[in-house]
Amino acid sequence: MSKNAEIKDLNYYLNWLESSIDDENIKLYEYSNFKNIHPIGRGSYGNVYSVNCEVYNRVFALKSFVDSNNKQTIRKILKELKLHRSVDYHENIIRLYGITNEEFDTIQKYSFVLEYADSGTLTTYLKEHFNELDWTDKYKLASQLASAIDFLHRGNIIHRDLHGKNILIHQKNIKLADFGLSKKISEASSNTSVLGVIPYVDPKSFDDKEKYKLNKKSDVYSVGVLLWQISSGHIPFHEDDYGPRLMLSILNGRREKIIDGTPVKYSNLYTECWRDEPNKRPNIQEITSTLKSINSLIEIDAIIDHIDRKKETHSTEVEIDPELSKKTIDLNNEMQIIPNDGLNISSDSNKEIRGSTNEIISKGESNNIMKYENRMTPSESPSNASTSEQVNQVTKTSYDFIEFLNLDKIIAYVIEKHDKGATFDQAQQLISEHILQINQATDKLIKWLLKNQDKTQHIWFLGLFYYYNIGVEENVVKAFELFSKAADDNYPIAQVYLAKCYYDGYGTKFNLSLAFYWYQKSAENGSVVGQFYLGNFYEFGIAIVENENKSFCWYDTAAKNGNNTAKLYLAHCYRLGKGVEKDEVIAFKYYKSLAKQENADAQLQVGNCFYYGIGTKIDKIQAKCWYEKATNNGNIIAKNILKKYYKVKVRVEIDKSKKIKFYKILFHKSLSQLGFYCVGKLLLKTNYEKSFHYFQKAAENGCKFAQFNLGGCYQLGDGVRKDLRKSFELYKKSAEQGYINAQSQLIYCYGYGFGTGIDSIKAFELAKIIAEKGYNDAQYLLGEYYVYGKGVDKDEKKAFELFNELAKDTKYFVSGKKEIKINKQREFEYSKIFAKNINIHLKYVLGNCYNKGVGTEVNKTKAFELYKMAAEEGSSFAQNSLGLLYEYGEGTEMNLKIAFYWYNKAAENGNKLAQYNLGVFYENGRGVEKNDAKAFEYYQKSADQGYLNALPRLGYCYEYGEGTDKKLEKAFYWYNTASKDGNKVAQYNLGNCYKNGRGVEKNEAKAFEYYQKSADQEYLDALLQLGYCYEFGQGTEKNLKRAFYWYNKAAKDGNKIAQYNLGNCYKNGRGVEKNEAKAFEYYKESADQEYLNALLQLGYCYEYGKGTEKNLEKAFDWYNKAARNGNKTAQYNLGNCYKNGRGVEKNEAKAFEYYKESADQGYLNAQLRLGNCYKKGVGTEVDKTKAFELYKLAAEKGNGFAQNRLGSLYQYGKGTEKCLEKAFYWYNKAAESGNKTGLYNVGECYELGNGVNKDLIKAFEYNKKSAENGHISAKFQLGYYHVNGIGTEIDKEKGFELYNEAAGSNIQVDTIENDEELVNDLDKVNYWYHKATENDNEFALFKLGNFYELGKGICENKVRAFEFYKKSANQGFIEAQYKLGYFYENGIGTDINKEMAFNTYKIAALEGDVNAQKSLAYLYEQGEGTDKNVENAIYWYRKALENGCSDAQVNLDVLLVQKK
Repeated sequence: MSKNAEIKDLNYYLNWLESSIDDENIKLYEYSNFKNIHPIGRGSYGNVYSVNCEVYNRVFALKSFVDSNNKQTIRKILKELKLHRSVDYHENIIRLYGITNEEFDTIQKYSFVLEYADSGTLTTYLKEHFNELDWTDKYKLASQLASAIDFLHRGNIIHRDLHGKNILIHQKNIKLADFGLSKKISEASSNTSVLGVIPYVDPKSFDDKEKYKLNKKSDVYSVGVLLWQISSGHIPFHEDDYGPRLMLSILNGRREKIIDGTPVKYSNLYTECWRDEPNKRPNIQEITSTLKSINSLIEIDAIIDHIDRKKETHSTEVEIDPELSKKTIDLNNEMQIIPNDGLNISSDSNKEIRGSTNEIISKGESNNIMKYENRMTPSESPSNASTSEQVNQVTKTSYDFIEFLNLDKIIAYVIEKHDKGATFDQAQQLISEHILQINQATDKLIKWLLKNQDKTQHIWFLGLFYYYNIGVEENVVKAFELFSKAADDNYPIAQVYLAKCYYDGYGTKFNLSLAFYWYQKSAENGSVVGQFYLGNFYEFGIAIVENENKSFCWYDTAAKNGNNTAKLYLAHCYRLGKGVEKDEVIAFKYYKSLAKQENADAQLQVGNCFYYGIGTKIDKIQAKCWYEKATNNGNIIAKNILKKYYKVKVRVEIDKSKKIKFYKILFHKSLSQLGFYCVGKLLLKTNYEKSFHYFQKAAENGCKFAQFNLGGCYQLGDGVRKDLRKSFELYKKSAEQGYINAQSQLIYCYGYGFGTGIDSIKAFELAKIIAEKGYNDAQYLLGEYYVYGKGVDKDEKKAFELFNELAKDTKYFVSGKKEIKINKQREFEYSKIFAKNINIHLKYVLGNCYNKGVGTEVNKTKAFELYKMAAEEGSSFAQNSLGLLYEYGEGTEMNLKIAFYWYNKAAENGNKLAQYNLGVFYENGRGVEKNDAKAFEYYQKSADQGYLNALPRLGYCYEYGEGTDKKLEKAFYWYNTASKDGNKVAQYNLGNCYKNGRGVEKNEAKAFEYYQKSADQEYLDALLQLGYCYEFGQGTEKNLKRAFYWYNKAAKDGNKIAQYNLGNCYKNGRGVEKNEAKAFEYYKESADQEYLNALLQLGYCYEYGKGTEKNLEKAFDWYNKAARNGNKTAQYNLGNCYKNGRGVEKNEAKAFEYYKESADQGYLNAQLRLGNCYKKGVGTEVDKTKAFELYKLAAEKGNGFAQNRLGSLYQYGKGTEKCLEKAFYWYNKAAESGNKTGLYNVGECYELGNGVNKDLIKAFEYNKKSAENGHISAKFQLGYYHVNGIGTEIDKEKGFELYNEAAGSNIQVDTIENDEELVNDLDKVNYWYHKATENDNEFALFKLGNFYELGKGICENKVRAFEFYKKSANQGFIEAQYKLGYFYENGIGTDINKEMAFNTYKIAALEGDVNAQKSLAYLYEQGEGTDKNVENAIYWYRKALENGCSDAQVNLDVLLVQKK
């Protein structure tokens, strides 16, 4: 690469870096703010320093680069920078804060500003602190290392250079560093030098360096070695020299020995990692899972270990089932009864979580804690100090207490319970019980947490106290801030709680998109409960397009990781066929397995399975048994089923010894409940705070009516802060006591996720029960569940029946103008609040039924009527649907303006589909004036609500700058977002981004991958692109048959470009047998759709009779049609038609016009042809300058013909100054491109020394190449060289053979007296070349000069003519002498030389040549080439006149007059 190219590339990378800094994508630190710079390390591209930053009052690490202005280095910098930015938010990966630069003599020296690790490398840390580490510490390091690598691998990044010196330690935690050699997996993973790190490198790379590419399993090998290093404290093979001998021994199977005392599971793990065959090594997820299970087993010995061994404790050992860490679930094992692990998960149960407290703290320990607290001195008591003093006075005693409590293990226990399926409220119960056990220690614990916020887990745990109102006043904002801080540090469980805050609008604005984002982050970071909730979002389409396959996948992942709630949802998926093939038998097995663990919801489902024969035989006795179990565990649906189907009255059994006491207080309690409730009801109209107070009192005493009303207060925020979570819990308590209104509320809570997670199964079951009791709103909801198959198998007919029956009730199917007024302060029930919506929605859903034929026949007119009624009442869905009917004229006349009106109304009401439709109308000017900015605005609104089709449109706006600034990175972001959810248009556009490097680094393999995904969904443009990929081997191996397959597939669906490409396949026999008739057929189909290239090809077919009869008139018509549409090739062809009169009357002016149109569009052939027109005056005036400009333009684009013509203009100084050197340059360029005339001209330049040193051998070589390419003049000239031994040995026979070959005939020269006997000019040339061999026949040489001068039978060549005239003149041929003088005088084939002209004219004149006499007289007259001499001029004019030149008379008379 040239120096200029290198500088250009370097500037490109530097500009990217500077623009990223300018856009604040990368933070720039001022170098002058860094002080106390000390070197701490060295790498292949630079050094590492520790620095103090005055502005931020902290220590950073600077990683400098030796030569920041070297292209290779700057590319490495940018690559590492991009990788760092994509991964450094993991808590165990070193943070990249930004970049700094220092200027040396105008040269920028760049450095990374990195997080400083205070304990150096892992190797150094283990060397200095190994004796201080126990196995808990070692497991922590191992787990953090695995977690960091897991994070990289999930992002498809391989580190490729893992060893003890680029893993750092900060605050006793792993910090993965050095991404200089890391790569995205899609990049070529070429191997690197292993010197100095041999033991850590995948030995497979030793065996086959050229072919083996480092991969994820290579990182796993390195992790295995590092796990061994953590267990031993020193580097592997520390007694050996790191060289070829060690490399060979490792390659032959040598590994380090297991250190005595290493736990078996740990050593088994790392020995599995360093196995020879990569496919036998575990993946990183299996490593993290195994380490997690081993770590759990260590913690279980005593979840609260007394670190101070002098204290005596009575811990309870808990056994954790190691099978939870297995990759898959064995259903047969799951069917066994699993021992109670202290967590009875029942989402409908309000019972205690049995045994959980004793797992953490036994009674003995609790007493010890009480005694410990009682030994505190008065000065240590929280009551004797202010809050700030308490926070600042965390004494040694409190540290001892926290150490005694072993807080981190309590945190781990809470997370474990969450991961197994504990709900947020059950987590609150867990924490509350533990805090109650340690009594007044709560204050001490909170103070300690307030002071110790340096660890992420403690930040999150403090947030729980504010979130659950434990020991502190509830502070939703504080809880949110703490969760947010811990989540930003990549703490998975904090990300789960942050998502929950966004979902509930708790401490922040309600934001489902951010809720989804944080659940997704937590799931990707390994949170099992996060995986479950992510599945929930995908199942119900919360802030993301509903995706049952992804939902099932995440439930499956969480279930395999031991989450029982996920197993329940997985069972639902199998029962209903959601995201997986329907399999009721598997569903039943899951339900039964969970039911045996006392899961009330599963027990209900087992009852249903037996009752309806789902996955098992019908057995109503068994069903009753399981319904009773579910009821006993608090399931209200089971309780209602027992009442309905078995007429069972469910009562709570009370111990006989308590009955008397119970009856004594019952009467007083009931009065108390009723009194508080009635007072609350009375105050509800006037004083919400007091009303809330009395409802709360009555609710605490168990009054179901008060609980219900109190739930309403929390729902609406009347007299208390709005809290849907508490509202739900109160409704549930009231519902469990059989209050029908509360049960009705729960339908909405479960159906829409108000205060709890969405559970469509429960919502359906409750709706079914309550609908059967005559509640119309429940009947409506039941219909919706049947329409969409939510919580039940889809049944459109059943849905229509329910809606139609409900419509007959005039209360619900009222006029569109009538409103149902709701007083939300008095009527908070969802069923009443939504009464108006149900009325409206009923019309909308019935309209849908008629519009789409759901459960009934399609009737667009009825659909229109129903949509219109609902739309006028404010239903945004109906308004959008009404807009669609107006847009397409279905059920009414088409009217785009009215369609726009209704889309606008729906968009104003927040309907995302209508916002998208409005964007389309503004973009295309349908029903409204075109407005790209408005279109963008509405696409943005729709996309913000997660509407999938809006995402690629938003990407398109950013890609092409329509309605907003052009931003390719944002375009890529939106395409990528939509693509993840399966949008085929976005997948196609993403393919284009990767193909063309728009907004992302160019990657043809990725482009092919996304085209394939889009094509799999039958997206036409993607089918076409896939054909291109296979045809030209872009992103995949070239495969013409596959290309033909995809073109054919797209062509069948009417894609005009595919039809055209299919025509090309048949025309050229690419991927299919050649068939011109078929080619013509597909060109015709494509042309009928106005595809320009097809119009052109059809013209070509008619012009040359390809696949059809030759028809020049039709050819002209198709060229004309394509030309009118701007096709530059067609315009050129049309020019040819007019020039040559093919299919149309010859018209050079028209030809010129079309050549110009085509040339203006950059068509090279047209530029060349236009140059010819200007050169020769075809259809326009001669203009050598314009000819020169056009030839130059085409020549610079690589056109060999133009290069040759340009050389000719430089040679003869036409349209530009004469320059033989430039002429040679362009002839040579033409020759390099294979142009045969260019080769011939280069040979001539070497022969004559024009613009280059004379070299007859090279002249011969170039003429030979030209002749081999069929150039006739070159063949004659080559023959001449052979005959005369020019640049080669004399070989007359070869020369004659070439003459005949050039002429295409075998001339018998001896039998021909003169060339008049020959008709063909080419034969005449051949004849005279033959004659020229006869003793340098001067006349033959003259004749050859004549042929070249006039271009008769051979290409016109003035230079060659001049040479032949010169040779003839040198032989004394008088006419040649005259011609030579004429060429010298006028600069034809040589430079103007008047003296030489005078001399040669004089020789010929003296020999009696009349033309020479006249020309000589003229030179004397003008004084050109000689002194002016009128007497001599008169003399020679008279001689010419005497010899018959009458023209000389005029000149003679003029001179005679002047002389007098």
